[in-house]
This record gives sequence, C-alpha cells and structure tokens, in this order.
Amino acid sequence: MNWVALGAIGELLGAFAVVGSLAYLATQIIQNTRAIRATTTDTAVRGLRDWIRPLIQDAELSRIFRLGIEDWHDLDSDGKARFFHMMLGFMKTLENLHFQYQKGALDPGVWAGWEYLMTGYIQSPGGQAYWEHRQLAFSADFRSYIAGLPPNENFARVAQLTGEVLEKTARL
Repeated sequence: MNWVALGAIGELLGAFAVVGSLAYLATQIIQNTRAIRATTTDTAVRGLRDWIRPLIQDAELSRIFRLGIEDWHDLDSDGKARFFHMMLGFMKTLENLHFQYQKGALDPGVWAGWEYLMTGYIQSPGGQAYWEHRQLAFSADFRSYIAGLPPNENFARVAQLTGEVLEKTARL
C-alpha cells in the first residue's frame, strides 16, 4: 500500500468520525432541548400553583378575584388593590412563559393551554381594566402580543362555570 492510499483511508476515517461526532452532538442537543422544555413546563406549573394557592386557601381572596375579573369597579379600594396585585402576579408569570415559548424553551402545545387561559382572563372586563392601567409594566413585545390576540369567546370564567350570580355591590 502506498502513501496516497493510506492518506485516502485516513481521510475517509476522519470523515466518518466527523459525521459520527455531528450525529452525537445532534442527539445531545435534542435531549437538552427536551430537558429544558420539561423544566420550563414544570416551572410554569409550579408558578401557577404558587399564584393560585392563596385563592384556594382564602375564600375572601377568591371572591375578590372573581369579582375583580367580572367587574373590578364593584370592589372597594382595598379590593381593587388586591385584585391588581393578583393580576400582576398572574400576568408576569404569563409574560415569562411567553418569553420562554418564543425562545423555544416551552413546548407549543403547552403554551397553547396557557395562551387560552391568559386570553380568557385578560379579555374579561376586569382583565381589560387591569391591562389598561398596568400594561406599561410589561415588555413592549408582550404588549404587542396581547394587542394582537383574537377574541376568546369560548372561555368561561369561574363565576360563569359555577352559575354564580355576582353581587353588584361588593361587601369589601
């Protein structure tokens, strides 16, 4: 065997090594992407649990949120403040999830569920009032995204699901 043949064999083996390395790298990237998406989804669920836990545990907070979503004008000043704080936590969580989705760290199917929930609440009377007063607390990209959302007419809020008739005068 001459040097030219050995050189060709070496180049061929080198090419196989490069292809193998690229295949391994691609597999690692896919696995890493899956792990990031799983972690982001888990963080999102924990964020919602942390946000909603006080509403579940405190009937008064739950009532404030239900009243606030339907018509925040029915709340007194303390109720309005608590409602706005609840909405800030909710919307900041969703802004973060939207950012993660845009960066590819949140699965599109998972984001679709969050988007459905967010759209239903932000388009409610109280959600619109909140957004009118607080949208500048959010990134320009997120504000633009919210402005372009189509109407979510199929979303039933908690008061609608339970058949609750909301009081027009708040007891707060």
